[in-house]
Amino acid sequence: MPTRRPWLRFARVSGLAAGLAMFWCALVLLAHVAGGWLACESDTSDCATTTAKTFVYQGQLRYPSTPFDLTGPGAYLVGGFRTDSQGRYCIVWTPDGAGFLLAGNPNDMIGGTGAGQRLHGQPPAGCQYGNGGVLWDRSRDLTSSPQYLSVVILDLATIGLLAVGIARGKRHPGAEIRAIGLALTAASTALPLILWWSQL
Repeated sequence: MPTRRPWLRFARVSGLAAGLAMFWCALVLLAHVAGGWLACESDTSDCATTTAKTFVYQGQLRYPSTPFDLTGPGAYLVGGFRTDSQGRYCIVWTPDGAGFLLAGNPNDMIGGTGAGQRLHGQPPAGCQYGNGGVLWDRSRDLTSSPQYLSVVILDLATIGLLAVGIARGKRHPGAEIRAIGLALTAASTALPLILWWSQL
């Protein structure tokens, strides 16, 4: 009776594993897409219109030479802003506007951005961008962000690679391709977990 070759058994098992991995990747991708759709669809969701800083806000506060933080839709506290010796400010921020808080004191609201003007070209001299911005998952354009797209691309690439490995069957290098696909499945599972959980 001929002895079964171990690599044939491995090829069959890895083919089954590749099929299960494809199904799992599809579920991960579906969950990611659903998360992106639900994140900012609610009327009560605290999301900005965009992460792009496309508006200039200028004004004056009663706090000369004072650092302040910015908060608004989609933003936690963003620092790096300061009034001049006359209390004037010029900041570049999103179209949604924001409120000003004394730096280090989230309970002391000292003003708001009011009406801004769309940025055309370079902002006025001395305008400040701050040291942060709207979080990628708190913006209504999150599906075009690099973070969101990286998960989609990695998942689709993994599914495609697994499909090639399954199609190769027992032919070389089918088993190796499936093995790489299984490794990428782990990566495509970890990436969205890291991206979404890091914002909690």
